[in-house]
Formats: sequence, C-alpha cells, structure tokens
Amino acid sequence: MPALVQSADRVVLTSMVLGLELHVADHQLHFYAPDTRDKLLTHREAEQARRQAELAYHQEAQARYQAEQSRYQEAQARYQAEQGRYQEAQARYQAEERARQEATLRQAAEARIAELEAQLRALQPQERP
Repeated sequence: MPALVQSADRVVLTSMVLGLELHVADHQLHFYAPDTRDKLLTHREAEQARRQAELAYHQEAQARYQAEQSRYQEAQARYQAEQGRYQEAQARYQAEERARQEATLRQAAEARIAELEAQLRALQPQERP
C-alpha cells in the first residue's frame, strides 16, 4: 500500500484490496472512492443519515396523512352542503305540491259554493215588481 503524504497532518493511502483511498486526517481514518473522490460515510454518519431519512419519511407520511384528512373533511363538507341543498329542494317541491293540491281543493270548493249559491237562488221566491 503506497502512502502519499499530502501535508503534515494528512496521509493518503491507496488500498488495492478495498479499491479505496484511505485518508488519515486529524487522527481519523476516512474512506474515499478513488474514481469519484466521494467520501464514504462512517458507520456513525451512515446511521445518522439513515435516522434523518427515516425521520423525513415519517414526516412526509404524516404530511400526506394530514393532507388526506383535509381532503376527506373537504369532501365531507361538500357532501353535507349537497345534502342540505337536496333537502331544501325536497322541501320546496313538497311545498309546491301542497300549494297545487290546495289550489285544486280551493277551486273545487269555490265551484261547489257557486253551485250551491245557484241552487239557493233557484229556491228563493222571485220578487215581483
């Protein structure tokens, strides 16, 4: 494993077995991918990244759940409003139907009254001049 000293506090080693560069800096060993120069995460860093990803996932799931709850509540409100409009229309229809029935009964009653008045006039003695 050839060592390449880059500075007094930094040493770079190339591992042919691992296929990685090993950087020693500030008394810590770090692994790098030689082709991309990307630093590989330590176990602690990987765990922290995993925990952060899980937290973000749960927060996103919670946000999706809350959005779905909002959509459900909006749909529920629309349904209730539609139900109210339907009930109002039903009440109007029933009121109009009652009004039609009352008009028919009133016309029949007025016709019967006119008939009875005619019969009454026919039964009254005629006045002579």
